[in-house]
Amino acid sequence: MKPARVFSSIYDILIKTGIGDSYIYPLSGSGILKGASMRSMAKCLDELPVNYWDDSLPRKLVIGNALFAIGKYEAAATLFESISNLALDNNESCFNLALCMVRMQEPELAVNLFNELALKLPSFCEIYYQRAKVYDSIGESDQALENYVTAAKLYPGHVRAKFNMGLLLARIERHEEAVVQFSQVLVLRPGLANAYLNRGVSSEELGSFNTAMEDYTMALSIDPLNENALFNRARVNYHLGRLEAARSDYSDFLRLVPNDPEAYNNRGLVFDALGNEEAAIRDYDQALLNFPEFSEALNNKGAALENIGDLDLALNLYLAAIDANPDYSSAYFNAAKIYVAKGQLVLAEEYLHRSVVLNREHLPEAIEDEQLGWLIDVQGIRYSMESQ
Repeated sequence: MKPARVFSSIYDILIKTGIGDSYIYPLSGSGILKGASMRSMAKCLDELPVNYWDDSLPRKLVIGNALFAIGKYEAAATLFESISNLALDNNESCFNLALCMVRMQEPELAVNLFNELALKLPSFCEIYYQRAKVYDSIGESDQALENYVTAAKLYPGHVRAKFNMGLLLARIERHEEAVVQFSQVLVLRPGLANAYLNRGVSSEELGSFNTAMEDYTMALSIDPLNENALFNRARVNYHLGRLEAARSDYSDFLRLVPNDPEAYNNRGLVFDALGNEEAAIRDYDQALLNFPEFSEALNNKGAALENIGDLDLALNLYLAAIDANPDYSSAYFNAAKIYVAKGQLVLAEEYLHRSVVLNREHLPEAIEDEQLGWLIDVQGIRYSMESQ
């Protein structure tokens, strides 16, 4: 096939897949081709004569975009840089070069290029959005937030900027503001399941459990296979005492993610609350099969066995939980209770003391506990523990 026809095919693929022949950014996806389109593009690039594009800046830009689209970022960067060197005002090549730096994990170089572009094109929202993502990726939350805000101001319909801003606000625990952002996203994109999911997460963090439940349910009505929404709804159902609903949600989740130890552990807690110790122990065992050093599952299985009177095995599990996580206060507390029951008071006091040092909330619980209340003089232990 003649080079001109091959080049035309490359151009057609870029246009049809939404990548285009200038800026890479206006995409529905990431700018990376997949499947048949990627194979076709790679084949076309292989068929082009070496340096076919040398005498034409527009050709270089198209070929650079094509190379970017099949993941050859260094080769694409070389082309974009050569365009920028020859045509200093070529903003498309500078922008796409910055994107190559992002993909090549060169955030400082990417930010420098975006800074140059922002001086030339101060109203181009995508510069601020892409710069925000770079800052976000390297943990510069304040800078990232400032740039997301600017991108959203320049283009109020920028769903990705608002969504990522919501994620960032949630990550830095500004959940009320995160809820506002996800709500704005849903005005623009009512069918976006992950916006409901993430708004639900922030609502849950704010203690609005019923609101979170509604959002998780909405996410699942849009995307019934949304694992995170299903898991989170199960957790909220458990928190609200809706035990059968929680059991059902965890069971549905485990059909989607069959070996998830946390889901087995959590469903075990549900069975415990329902009074089904046998089913609870089966789930804790399954959690431990997939994650043998899962301290919470070890502790919870110990508590279930303690409830049915197997104190020796319960104690062994509490100690195993401590081995897996030496700062696990609940396991120390539970072990202390077993030591009291066995009459090993020195060990009981040692483990109780350690549990309270790790978590002071165990002290009033110990004072009220039938087994620990008489362990030592309450005033003495209260004083010694509170002085830590």
